[in-house]
Amino acid sequence: MLRRPLHHQVSPCGIQPIQVPASWQNEACLERGVYFVIPLQLWNLIVSAVGSDRFSSSDQRRELEIAQAAGESTGNIAIRLGAFLSYANLSPVQPVQLTADEAAFLGKTPAQAAHLGQQATARLNLIHGPRRGYLGWLLTNPAFVQEHDRLLQQHGPSLEVHGFPQPRGSSARIPEHALGNEVDWVHDCRQFYARWRLQSLVLPDLPLPLPFQLPAMEDPATVSRQEGVATMSVPDIYAVRGRGLIEETLEDALRGRGAPCHLQGWFEIVQQSSTMANVLPMYDRWFRLQHYWRLLHRRYPAALRRKKRALIDAFACFLEVSIDTLKADLRRITGRLGAGWEQR
Repeated sequence: MLRRPLHHQVSPCGIQPIQVPASWQNEACLERGVYFVIPLQLWNLIVSAVGSDRFSSSDQRRELEIAQAAGESTGNIAIRLGAFLSYANLSPVQPVQLTADEAAFLGKTPAQAAHLGQQATARLNLIHGPRRGYLGWLLTNPAFVQEHDRLLQQHGPSLEVHGFPQPRGSSARIPEHALGNEVDWVHDCRQFYARWRLQSLVLPDLPLPLPFQLPAMEDPATVSRQEGVATMSVPDIYAVRGRGLIEETLEDALRGRGAPCHLQGWFEIVQQSSTMANVLPMYDRWFRLQHYWRLLHRRYPAALRRKKRALIDAFACFLEVSIDTLKADLRRITGRLGAGWEQR
C-alpha cells in the first residue's frame, strides 16, 4: 500500500489554522457534551427540500458556520471539548492523487505518479469497501446496537469524562489516574471491542473496526522486525478475494473454524465463496444514512415532522442514489431495527 513521505513536502506557511466557532456550545444541540456536524452539502439540501421557514434563523446560521469551519473533505464530524474530532468513515472515499512534489520525491514521472495513484486507490477500495460495509452492518444490527447502548448506560459518566479507551500508541490515551479506580469500565469496553472486532470507538455509534495492515504496524518496544520479512494483520471481518494458494490459505486461517454466532451474517457476506459481495455498497451507504438521518431527527424533530418525502429527496441526492433506492434502504433498516429507530 502507498504511504505518504514522512515530511509530506508541506511548508508551514501552507497550513491553514482551523478555528472552532463558539456557536457549537448550544445546550439544545449537545449530546453527552458533543456537537455532531451536519455536512454543508446535506444541510443545504435539507433546507431546500424541507423549507427554510421550518428552521430558525439562528439554527441556520449555526449549522452553516460550523459546517463551513469543519470543511468538506477534512473528516471533521463532531466537536468535543472545543476541538474538532476527525472520523474518515463518514466521508466519501477520495482517490489517491500525488502532487508534483510527491512524485518528484518518489522519482516518478507525472504519468507514473498517476498510475501509482490509480493502483493505490484500487487497493484501498478493496479494504475500504468491506470496512465501511461492516460499519453499516453493525449499526443496523440489533444485537450490536443493544450491547452498545448497554455499555453507554453502564459506564456513561466515565466515558463522557475520559472518552473511549483507544489503541496502544494512540495520541488519545486515558490518564493513568483514571484507570486505578475505574478499571471495570475499561475492561468492559475492551471486551466489547474484541467481540465486535473493533479498535475502539471515536464517539458513540462511531466505531473503528480493526484495521487491515500490510505490512502490519509493529510496536518497536515489543517487536523486532526480521530483515527481509513483511508481516500482515488481517482481521476476519475482511474479505479475501482472488484464487490461489495464498488466498485460500488466508481464508482457511480467518474463517476455517466457522463464524461466531453474532458475526454469522457478516461472515456469509465476506467469505471467499460468497455471492453476496454486491451488498457491500448498500451497507456502506446505510452507515452514512442512519447516522445523519438519526442526527437530524434528534436535533430537529419538530421541523421534520410530516416531511419524510422531502427528506428522502434530499438524502437520495446526498448519497447519489435514486429515490426508490433510498426508500428501500429505509424500509430495510426499519425491518432490522424496528419502528422509531431514528429517535434512538
